[in-house]
Amino acid sequence: MKIMATDLPLSHWQRIAEQNGIQRRTFLYRLKTMDAKKAATKPLKKGGIKPIATSKRQKSLAAGLDECALSRYRREHPESQLSDEAALAFLQARKAKLQNTVRERALAAGLSPQLVYHRISRNWPLDKALNTPPMPTSHAARIGGKARAQQKRERRQQRLQQAALKNASTQ
Repeated sequence: MKIMATDLPLSHWQRIAEQNGIQRRTFLYRLKTMDAKKAATKPLKKGGIKPIATSKRQKSLAAGLDECALSRYRREHPESQLSDEAALAFLQARKAKLQNTVRERALAAGLSPQLVYHRISRNWPLDKALNTPPMPTSHAARIGGKARAQQKRERRQQRLQQAALKNASTQ
């Protein structure tokens, strides 16, 4: 009687996979889509780790900048003769200088750096972002309360108008 490949226990195929240089996890993953014999004997793909891509986006991200930093620099400075690496180093230095300066100035003004960065992202001038005190919580709550009351009045007015239109259409 001939023994079929499907009759052999899984541990047998696992040993063969290890002899073929296939790790246990790879073997178990392959079992989801292959039979045990093929999972244990199919050679691994050659190539290993793919080389790091050299796109401007990936270089910018690897340097800790936003993904468009290098492209934006090239677009704004077409006459620049700097290599990509030199341009990234320049952008990193400029970012560090700006961050440290804004951070230090924010802390010296008694503001959190996050608040100042948020204001700058909303196109506030740097001086205004640093010199405007944060809104007190009570004031923010008062503004929020007034806004909610206004919304409530508007919704009530809309309901009354809809009811009046409904009554006018039924008569």
